[in-house]
Amino acid sequence: MRFIKFTIALVLVCIFSTSQGAFAAIGIGDTKATAIPYTPCSYSANNYACYSTALPLNSETDVDWFQWTNRTGITKPTDIWVTSPNGAWYGFTYQVINKYGDLIDFAYLNTQVGGTAFAPQVSVPADATLFLQVYVINKPIDFSSLYSFSFNIP
Repeated sequence: MRFIKFTIALVLVCIFSTSQGAFAAIGIGDTKATAIPYTPCSYSANNYACYSTALPLNSETDVDWFQWTNRTGITKPTDIWVTSPNGAWYGFTYQVINKYGDLIDFAYLNTQVGGTAFAPQVSVPADATLFLQVYVINKPIDFSSLYSFSFNIP
């Protein structure tokens, strides 16, 4: 019985500790059309323990795209946090596209080198899609450095 519990625990650890590098594969999330689906973190006044995702860009020309489509049936205010790695300046832009394909919001989030930017309460209507694009502005010291971001909704 102890062996079975240990085996289950080991399997769960392996499942939940998959490499972030799996998301950095060439061709996946490199265009808006192949944007990686992202699930925002939900928080409340009593629980503000949201997570962020940290990934590298593979080269000076690599671009990563992420998307979330609001399927809640109501407009959701969404907080966006982005951070450039130390020694690098990455660009972050977000776009909100409504269900008819119209651009309804767009912004560039300026982090400078190793900095953080915050876009509070970005309004994402029902059935609209929020896109986040990440790209290199100045060459990082090391391409293994990680940028991070999160979409947080109440």
